[in-house]
Amino acid sequence: MYMIWKNFWEKAARILEYRAISWVKNRYFLSGFLFLVWMAFLDTHSLKIHYKLHKEIRQAKRAIAFYNSEIEKDRELIRQLESDPAMLERFAREHYYFRKPNEKIFIIETK
Repeated sequence: MYMIWKNFWEKAARILEYRAISWVKNRYFLSGFLFLVWMAFLDTHSLKIHYKLHKEIRQAKRAIAFYNSEIEKDRELIRQLESDPAMLERFAREHYYFRKPNEKIFIIETK
C-alpha cells in the first residue's frame, strides 16, 4: 500500500513540475481558489442559500400580485353591491342563504 501512495505522490510531483501548471503552486492562487470554494459552497451565505432566498422572493412577489388582483375583484364586487340593491339581494341569497318570510330554501348539491 505504501508503494502505491509513493508512486502517486511522485507522479503528482512530476506533474506539478511542468511550467504550464506552475501557477497552481502559487500560494496566492491556492488561497484565492480556496476562498472562492469556501464562499461559493461552504459559507452560511453560499450561492445555494442565495438561490433559495431568491426563489422565495419570486414566490412572494407572485403571491402579492395574486392577492392584489383578488383585492381588486373584491373592490369591484363591493362597488356593485353598494350600487345595485337587486345584486345585493342575490348575493345574500346565494352566499348566506337569506330568505324572505314564509319562504323555504332547498339546497341541491351536485357532485
